[in-house]
Amino acid sequence: AHTLLFMLLHVVHGWRVCDVSQMPYAAAGDGISKDTLPIRAALSECDEVWLRPNRSFLSGPLNLTSNQVLRVDGTLLASADKHDYALIQPLMGYGWGDDENCFPPDKDQHKIVLGSLRYTPVVGAYHATNVTLTGAGVIDGQGETW
Repeated sequence: AHTLLFMLLHVVHGWRVCDVSQMPYAAAGDGISKDTLPIRAALSECDEVWLRPNRSFLSGPLNLTSNQVLRVDGTLLASADKHDYALIQPLMGYGWGDDENCFPPDKDQHKIVLGSLRYTPVVGAYHATNVTLTGAGVIDGQGETW
């Protein structure tokens, strides 16, 4: 009842909250089926996207836009399939610092390696402002794969 009231209040004020496990998105939330497309569809249509508690949403990369909320109350489980992630140019300044793990021993640690690429992030926001990632859930990046 509380969740329904919360959603109705936002609709009255023009704020669209979408539960990805409900129609028209119908994400499985079983941790096995890929829910990337339903979550992306909700992100493209809604101001706030909700991942329900007690569910695991397996997903490839997601991009949030300005004035958007991703509420993770369940688990956002990053796909371990590298084919789900496009290779893109590093961000300006990406890799700058003294982290020796980022570069081979024969490379200067303080420069971006020309032509180097990185995988898209599980959750990203490019050229966006007022983006919120919130909730009582977990984002599991499944780091062992990487």
